[in-house]
Amino acid sequence: MTAHNSWAKVYDRAYKESFGAFYKELTECTLQVIKEEFAECLKVIDFGAGTGRLSLPLSQLGYKVTAVDASEEMLKELQKKDIEKKINIKSAFMQHFTTDERYDASLCVFSVLIYLTDEKSLNQALFNLKDCLKQGGLVLIDIPLPTAFRDLTYKSETLHRNVVIEKHSDVFTYRESIDVLNENNWKNYSDEFKIRCWQSEIVLNKMKELGFVIKKDLSKKFLGSGALYFLFELN
Repeated sequence: MTAHNSWAKVYDRAYKESFGAFYKELTECTLQVIKEEFAECLKVIDFGAGTGRLSLPLSQLGYKVTAVDASEEMLKELQKKDIEKKINIKSAFMQHFTTDERYDASLCVFSVLIYLTDEKSLNQALFNLKDCLKQGGLVLIDIPLPTAFRDLTYKSETLHRNVVIEKHSDVFTYRESIDVLNENNWKNYSDEFKIRCWQSEIVLNKMKELGFVIKKDLSKKFLGSGALYFLFELN
């Protein structure tokens, strides 16, 4: 089963409630960085777009956005919110994505890389990332740190969320269980999939081999996010 498909309808609610102000602040910080660094960019492709956390506000700012996600159910939630139908939707795993379009910039943030659990998939995904960019194209990417791979328990009067991450070397099993109260009825959503913690050196070296250079290390702007953030430029 594709990650997040089973609970796409409550994904936004679960993250907004269980992470509170941090989730909003992370989104605002990311958008501010994009506005500063992508000032001359018109066409942006958002890998791992999910329900549109970044794609929707960017489209409202005037960017021509293509949202790519492996979960069709998550993209359906995005489409419900995209009332003006400004966003181009593509359902695909990053490592399988192909297009004839060329973009000024790309986003690959909020732990997109962790869903690539073997080196072949990582290599192909990063190649596809390069292949859809114009020369001089920009990439904002995050690399989650080992400290981000931890269990989570959250309970309120209307939402119970339990995340268990079981480690197997660099690959983990991610298990999610969410109970949501709607109109006096509780409904359970569950999910299970594999994720991987990639060493930052591996990702940075692969980006270098593909012709990317680090334009800025933005990690200090995202302290507390559990990830390193880099802005790359394609030579």
